[in-house]
Amino acid sequence: MKHPETRVLSPRLTADDPATSKTNAFSFSSTHSFNWIKRGKRRSGCFRSNEITTSHYTARNFLFKNLFQQFQRAANVYFLVIGCLQLDVFFPGLSPTHWSTTIGPLLFVLSINAVKEAVDDYGRHKSDAEVNARTVEVVRVKEESPDGKKRVVLESTAWRDLNVGDVAKVRADAEIPADLLLVASADVSSLAYVETANLDGETNLKVKTTAPIEGAREALRELDNADALVSVFTQKNARLACESPNNQLYKFEGKWITSDDSSSGGSSETETETGLSADNVLLRGSTLRNAKFVFGVVVFTGGDTKLMRNATRAPRKTSRLERHMNVLVMCVGLFQTLVGLALAGAQRKWLWRQNPEVAAGGSKVRGGDSVATMRHWYLAPSGVWPDVEAADADGFFTQFVRFVVLLNALIPISLYVTLELVKVIQCFLISNDKALYDKENDTKCGVRTTTLNEELGAVSCVLSDKTGTLTRNVMAFAKCSINGIAYGEDDQVVNDVSCLKGFSNESDFDTLDASSGASHVRVRVDAFVSGDDETNATKTKTKTKTKTKNNDRVAAETHVVARSRALRAAVEARHPPVAAFLEHLATCHTVVPEPLPPSEEESEETTPSSHGAASFGGFKYQASSPDEEALVTGAAILGRRVARNADGIVEILSSSSSDFSPDCRETSLLDGKEEKTCTTVRILAVNEFTSARKRMSVIVRDDSRAPGERLILRLKGADATVLERCAEPADHESRMVLEKTKEHLDAFAREGLRTLVLAERNLSESEFEDWIKTYEHASASIVNREVALAACAENIERDCFVIGATAVEDKLQEGVPETIETLRNAGLLVWMLTGDKLETAVSIAHTCRLIDKDGDLVVVREEDFVNDAAEGAFLKKKAAEAREDASLGSSFGLVIEGGALAHALLDKHINDFLDLCDACVGGVVCCRVSPIQKAAVCEAMKRREGRVVLGIGDGANDVGLITAAHVGVGISGREGRAAVMAADYSIGNFRGLSRLMLVHGRLSAKRNEEVVLYAFYKNFAYAMANVWFAFGSAFSAQPAFPTAAIATFNVLWTSFPTIAHAVFDQDVRVDSVFKVPALYRETSSKSASSGFDFAKRVVGWSVSSAFASAWCFACAFLTLASVGTVDERTGVVTLNHMTVGLATFTAVVLACDAKIATRTNHWTIANVVAVACSAALWFPFLAATSKAWFLVGAFSDVSDASDALFVDPRFWLAVVLGSGTAALADLATQCFVRVGSPSLAEVVREREAIDTADAKKRDGGVVTKKKRKNALASRLATFSARAASLGYSLGKSFGARSFASTERGALPVTARDGGAWKGACARRKSRNPSVLEVVKQHRNFSDDWNP
Repeated sequence: MKHPETRVLSPRLTADDPATSKTNAFSFSSTHSFNWIKRGKRRSGCFRSNEITTSHYTARNFLFKNLFQQFQRAANVYFLVIGCLQLDVFFPGLSPTHWSTTIGPLLFVLSINAVKEAVDDYGRHKSDAEVNARTVEVVRVKEESPDGKKRVVLESTAWRDLNVGDVAKVRADAEIPADLLLVASADVSSLAYVETANLDGETNLKVKTTAPIEGAREALRELDNADALVSVFTQKNARLACESPNNQLYKFEGKWITSDDSSSGGSSETETETGLSADNVLLRGSTLRNAKFVFGVVVFTGGDTKLMRNATRAPRKTSRLERHMNVLVMCVGLFQTLVGLALAGAQRKWLWRQNPEVAAGGSKVRGGDSVATMRHWYLAPSGVWPDVEAADADGFFTQFVRFVVLLNALIPISLYVTLELVKVIQCFLISNDKALYDKENDTKCGVRTTTLNEELGAVSCVLSDKTGTLTRNVMAFAKCSINGIAYGEDDQVVNDVSCLKGFSNESDFDTLDASSGASHVRVRVDAFVSGDDETNATKTKTKTKTKTKNNDRVAAETHVVARSRALRAAVEARHPPVAAFLEHLATCHTVVPEPLPPSEEESEETTPSSHGAASFGGFKYQASSPDEEALVTGAAILGRRVARNADGIVEILSSSSSDFSPDCRETSLLDGKEEKTCTTVRILAVNEFTSARKRMSVIVRDDSRAPGERLILRLKGADATVLERCAEPADHESRMVLEKTKEHLDAFAREGLRTLVLAERNLSESEFEDWIKTYEHASASIVNREVALAACAENIERDCFVIGATAVEDKLQEGVPETIETLRNAGLLVWMLTGDKLETAVSIAHTCRLIDKDGDLVVVREEDFVNDAAEGAFLKKKAAEAREDASLGSSFGLVIEGGALAHALLDKHINDFLDLCDACVGGVVCCRVSPIQKAAVCEAMKRREGRVVLGIGDGANDVGLITAAHVGVGISGREGRAAVMAADYSIGNFRGLSRLMLVHGRLSAKRNEEVVLYAFYKNFAYAMANVWFAFGSAFSAQPAFPTAAIATFNVLWTSFPTIAHAVFDQDVRVDSVFKVPALYRETSSKSASSGFDFAKRVVGWSVSSAFASAWCFACAFLTLASVGTVDERTGVVTLNHMTVGLATFTAVVLACDAKIATRTNHWTIANVVAVACSAALWFPFLAATSKAWFLVGAFSDVSDASDALFVDPRFWLAVVLGSGTAALADLATQCFVRVGSPSLAEVVREREAIDTADAKKRDGGVVTKKKRKNALASRLATFSARAASLGYSLGKSFGARSFASTERGALPVTARDGGAWKGACARRKSRNPSVLEVVKQHRNFSDDWNP
């Protein structure tokens, strides 16, 4: 087997001259080859610098790199080619229009995007410079002359200058500058606490232990003995051998090696090896907490650190609209080509007919005879290319190119800039939406992209995580099972106290108030008072009571298992099984207690998550797992408080009595007179939890126990993994206890609780001694350490007996059921992807209304694939059954486990699996899935019929799902900001998703689509005038408009109304969207996703644009072109074709502005100003350009045009007739569509207008003239449409049931009549039990159970 590369390094205590640096090869063993650096030498030749770079550009490559990226967009390349064709430098006389009409707007577009990229990258440069310039203290040993005495100093060094092997000092609350091997800590327990939210998104502090290097702690904590420091790190050939750089955050394999031989080739017999793990490493990006300082040896720097190895560039996401727009651009380009070919051919044909001599002679007509032979003297060729000389192929191609250049405006160059600006403003409105503000976490909606706003309105499938996304991720110790007895709040499960046997004082139960159905338990907080003086103790008690009241109250209200009267009585009676259960909770964990400072104790606004850890009784419990945090805090409330967990010692403070009060739930403090004990337990070994093992175990020594029972293995984990490692029950009573525990586990899971099983067994001294040697050898392994440790743990984790089971509740977030119901009524698929067990996942899915309670449940397990000889035939069978029953009104839900999902996602099963998912419209739950499976499910759904998928999660394990989805949404929760940083949008809670999608997403989709359609409409309207003009100019490619008009059309006269419309317009009120969620289907339906709806609208807008263009051209040219304005003094006709073209252009501008006005449903001041100013300011601009020739010598082709047009009534007739008729045609078309086939939005808008008028009338108010007109206009819709909207007026979701009953995401139709329906139901029940039937197998609830 090929061994992985390994790094060997030695500590570096001196700063040497870089010129003297060199590297040596060091052979460490016969099978491994390492690169070793001599002590005191720079490592720049072998290891990476600690300087990092995240920016994309430099000052040298910005221009070229940015232009290269921008010209990857086809439209930019197209306009560059057109601009080059217009340049006289390359093709003199070829272009019919000036180069500025294309190059100017193109430069503007490129400049805007370049400035945006430069600003963004400048921010990255500043961030990189700030990070690289941060300073850290490095230990250096220097010699003082002349006596040569050494001294230790701390030098401040920039992060960029930090090298591998340096010994760095990091102070409290500072960020770790590189991956460090922790060798010393200021903490008395040699521990360090780090916050790794930047790495894995978890806010719980991680506990790191110092590497067991002899003498390192003492030498570094004082720094007053240089000889001791040199002895530890440079003598005995001390070196670190570790794995090569990788991206595994939770894995580190290495060992510290010392040798008696000072040479580098010391024999292996004299070497001492100490195993190192990830617990000894501080990773770059984490932050030091709760320790004044630490010292660490630099192991990985810069790009080799695990933080940078995990830094991957997010994939570029494009919206559906942008993809449709690209297709539209290609179609328009094809149309432009075909029109150019047609017009070039028409020009050749005209030349043949009008000038047969030229057509036949070609070169014979050159020179002086050309004029005589030409029928039209003004068409005489000049003899200079590209002037037309004959109807040959060269002339045809030249004319084709000229028409292509002339019609380049068919593709709107300003579209990309306008759309980007609109999206930026929309993002600003989204991020500042007060309805999306989360007061609890003080979090606004975050927007990290500007390209996916409309994609929020096109989503057809939502894939959601469970923990922290649908639930709060604030774990509460809710229930437990001990010795076959279940305990919970108010003793819901067990109320019969007679089942508790062995209590020393059963009369304790008589003191409990059982008369009330509510729980009235005073939860006692054990406040241990130090000191012998009774007066000081009393003062301390009073002060502590004041400071800890809030923390203790919150803990007691959260962990409701402590309210169990039976459990408290069992604790008071010192029931042995209960005592063993609490001792297990207090020792089998990795939680570290920390005394609360007075500032936190005095906090009045304490919440379970306010400190990122649980607080109780003056301690804050730091845990990497919220489940462990809940269990240890619950044990503390029940009288087993962990006071210390360091250096392999756990100190447990226990009390002997409880203070119950039947009328109060608040905590009361110990008065200092009760008996209390402190138990010390030594942790000899820890077998850590991994996702593969799904369990953890510790081996403890408890000297307070009897001989032979002092060595104990305590095991905790998932029920399946723990129960299979338990011995068979020895007697009937033990067997009954085990069966009861399993029943309780099933009941807890079906209530949506997270369960763990606790087990233990006693070890003999000989068994432990033999095992610990194997454990230490595996810990020191540098290759496959995790495999070796797992195998070692497997050998000892056996033959246990069950102590009990725990149930931790992760409550739903506020508004989750209502949000999911709204999304499903909107026609969305909502799937839940979770790593929890099947029972827990199904229960939560029911509670949040993701799966229909009255529907059936299809469960797919791994054995279904193993036992299926027909290669997935059961998937087809289940899909057929689901479709048959759905046609009868039933609803199927699908639950699939992770093992089965691995088979279902294979190429041979994926289509059948997705068919089954489509048939199970009642909801889909994927449980026991890994993060990579979440991303795989997302990729499969993206390929299914072009669905737009939204992924939402809150933790680092959801990053793969979020980045794989078309739209990723992160929730700012307790699991850090990994999901938020990877997401496209972030919200504070799940209930904000409905507003983000149904309001902002839907409006952005409708608005941005109209931006695209309108951009092509207006450019068609004015560019096609050149086509109409070609029929009157011998197809000579003569432009109909002057240069000034062409260059400013998109920028000044039509852009601002578009922007105002896309930002402020809304077709219905916001509250109507939630009353009628089916409105969302207008932008997310299959036809919308496939582009069919978009294509229909493109055709409709194109026809409207062609009519507006032809009509405005006809009005202007028929009115003005036949009769010119004659100057009385000179007799010269001053109304030339450019002047008539300006009249056409004016009519087109007004028609385009009128078009956007007719499409506006909600008028604001911005809309009015944008439309009015765009139309009105054109006339002063026309007057200014007309005078420009006399003032600056520009725009000679429109000199004095305004003087000729403004005084001519035919000009105003043409403008009003052209633009007015075009606008009236649009209005008539819209009214006809509303009458014949109104959309749901139009029906709802009509209902809103009618309700507003009726409400005014009922209230006796005055209906304004404007509102009366709006109401009358809305009544143009048909009577059937108004009748159909009656459900909305009654407060019901119009169309929600009808839409949902036939489409995916449907709610079931339960009311059916007739024998066929009953027979179908009977057949369905025989095939698949209902969800309630599955749940009731393990729950003792009535038939009307409502989760």
